[in-house]
Amino acid sequence: MDAARCREIRAGLDRACEAAGRDPASLPLSLMNPIESRSVDEAAASLREYEDAGVVRIMAQHLEHTDLETVEWLGRELAPAVA
Repeated sequence: MDAARCREIRAGLDRACEAAGRDPASLPLSLMNPIESRSVDEAAASLREYEDAGVVRIMAQHLEHTDLETVEWLGRELAPAVA
């Protein structure tokens, strides 16, 4: 799912919350998405687009469980870049 679609979903959630008398900020939007780039700058920019679209938490989907280099990259390089 791209950031533009997340923005649409966030707007719909906000409208539904307001109609129900609920503060939209009380309903966080989370997303599980693959991290496709090994470039920290590109991946961080992509994550910031999601943040600007109203996503508050992204779970990095990485299904190659034996690829520990990518897991290390996520933790040592990407996470600090977007913290």
